[in-house]
Formats: sequence, C-alpha cells, structure tokens
Amino acid sequence: LPTPVVDVAAAGSWLWALACPPSASASASSCSPVLERTPLEGGRWEKLPLPPLHAFSATLAVASSDAVLVLVAAAGDNPGTLVSTANAGQTWSLEATPSGPGNLCTSDIGLATAGPIDWWLLCNGQAAAGSSTKALMHTLDAGQLWTTVSSVTSLLAPFQPGSVTTGGVTAIAAGSPSQLWLAWVNGLDESTDGGATWTTVSGVNLEGAYGSFDVWSASRAWLLAPGEGLWATTDGTTWRALGSVATP
Repeated sequence: LPTPVVDVAAAGSWLWALACPPSASASASSCSPVLERTPLEGGRWEKLPLPPLHAFSATLAVASSDAVLVLVAAAGDNPGTLVSTANAGQTWSLEATPSGPGNLCTSDIGLATAGPIDWWLLCNGQAAAGSSTKALMHTLDAGQLWTTVSSVTSLLAPFQPGSVTTGGVTAIAAGSPSQLWLAWVNGLDESTDGGATWTTVSGVNLEGAYGSFDVWSASRAWLLAPGEGLWATTDGTTWRALGSVATP
C-alpha cells in the first residue's frame, strides 16, 4: 500500500484502505488519493482506478462490497467533492459537497453512510474559541438532494438542547439509518432519530484527542481516542471503557 494510509473500512468480504500520498503535480499540502482492497480471508491488494483527484484530506466510507464513498476535502474555505461508486470502482460519480443552510458549510469534517445511497455529511462554518457553526446534511439519493438535519448557524445565540454540538467534531459514524454517533474533542454524542436530536453519552471524554469509530452494527461499535482511551457499546446507547491507557 502507498503511504500514508488515512482510512480503512470493511464491508462484505472485503477490507478497503484509502491512502493519500503527496501529490507530484499540485501544491505541497495536497495529496492524490489511492483506494485499494483485499479479501478479508487473505490475498493480494488490488488497486481501484479512482478519477484523478487532489485533496487536502480524504475520508472513506464503505456501505457494501460494491458501494464505496470517498470524501475529498479541499484546503481552506472551499467545498469538497464526494466520489462514489456502486459497482466496486468500474464507474465513479463526482458530486460537489452541499453548501448547507445559508451557505454555512465552508469545510467538510465528517462522513457516514447507512447504505449505498444513504449518506450524512457534517460540515463546519465559522469558528471561534474552539467552537464552530456547523450543519449535518443528509441525502437519500447518493448526493442528488441534500436536507439539513441539524445545524448551529450562530455562536452568539443560546445553544438549543438536542442540537448538534458546537464543539470540535473529529468523527461521525452510522450504525443504521437512524443510529448515529458523533465524537468531538471532549465527548461522544448519539442520535437515535437519524441526527435530528442529539444527547451526550456519559463517561466518555476524548480529552482533546481525535476519535475514530469501528462500527459493526447499530448495537456494536468501538471508539478509539489514541492516548486517551477505547470505548465500546453492545446495545448502541451505553458505552463502557475497555482497559486503561498506558502512560510513560
């Protein structure tokens, strides 16, 4: 695999890996995404022919053995690109990420999928003092039409209970069309209604670390915050710490 590998996912009988080696034909801060897969039972890696892309960062979501979605984020306050395939890379579709309510979305920070055409995108707007305006967007037709599920459009207005957090989000994941989890720098939030309302999970604090999810189902998932902890759920709503973090 080329380096660095920035994301991995498993679906069906395949393990997928997304790498983003430095781009030779663009700015020094950009990379050219490379997508490969290997059978879960073992075998050789095979490279899927992505369209030519340049990215500031890239995120992978896999819905099935054939349906793959890559979020290619641009540098600065620019819209990103959603690159998707429904036939394991034989053909690809490219769609610009949505602008959000009132053109709020200026950067894309999270991607989740509950099916081949059922996607969520979390985007940021203006930021201040560790908080940011943001919007959670949802599509049921592979990016043709987006709706705003939850949003924070002003940091000056009082926070509305149940809204998506204003804190710095590091990852979002879907266990089903209704079950979502959102890791942010100081906690974990969950939604059981497709992202419309959110509650904070007690006992989980990432202490500023970047979290990442591994999701098997709506009831079974893990959250890792390197250097801070590993948490798991077996019912989709209650999370427990697994072991302790070793320190020097």
